[in-house]
Amino acid sequence: MSFNLIIPAAGQSSRMKHDLPKQFHSIQSHSILSRTLAAFSGFDVGVCVIPASKMFKDRVIEDIKGAPFPIKIVEGGETRAESVRNALNACEVWPYTLIHDAARPFVSKKLIQTVLDALRAHDCVIPGIPVSDTLKRVASNTVIETIDRSECVAVQTPQGFSTELLRSAYDQSEYIDLTDEAGLIEKMGKKVRVVDGDDLNIKITYRKDLQCAERYLEIAKEREEI
Repeated sequence: MSFNLIIPAAGQSSRMKHDLPKQFHSIQSHSILSRTLAAFSGFDVGVCVIPASKMFKDRVIEDIKGAPFPIKIVEGGETRAESVRNALNACEVWPYTLIHDAARPFVSKKLIQTVLDALRAHDCVIPGIPVSDTLKRVASNTVIETIDRSECVAVQTPQGFSTELLRSAYDQSEYIDLTDEAGLIEKMGKKVRVVDGDDLNIKITYRKDLQCAERYLEIAKEREEI
């Protein structure tokens, strides 16, 4: 089925502590952004919209060369949510929209297909993986409570949506501080379906992640997923 694909790429990667945003760093001669785009080859992407900062627009233009589907570049916002809103306004009439982090280049085609398949029965679908660490709620360096990790998942992307529902959520909700789009659907009181994520589908956030990225790439190649 055809769908809109939004890949936010306007972040400045402050946690990376590097002048170059993480999505433009290279793994074996290809940028993270270009590898992320390549992961969606073979799918029926009606249009891919990439919110980008003005400072790095030329770099995005360079990285999208050879992409296997049509791409639009729009101006990024001050926050991720604003960037996605700008991208959503540029999307087309396809009934479904997937949103995927630019810095998750190891997403498998199997996971993408799992999200798409689940969208046939659910209006909002997110991948999640079990949490193995003990979770504690903390305030002022003091533990308030221990959270039951059996009820928690670490959420990944791509997140899938009914385009109509996502547009409605942005029209109705206060979205400035949200870090993922499924949170908007939650605020509307709608159900969010969780499917199994993938441990290999890491988000490259810190310098140490870049150091591990080549090994992750080799594992992904061994699994013949990218």
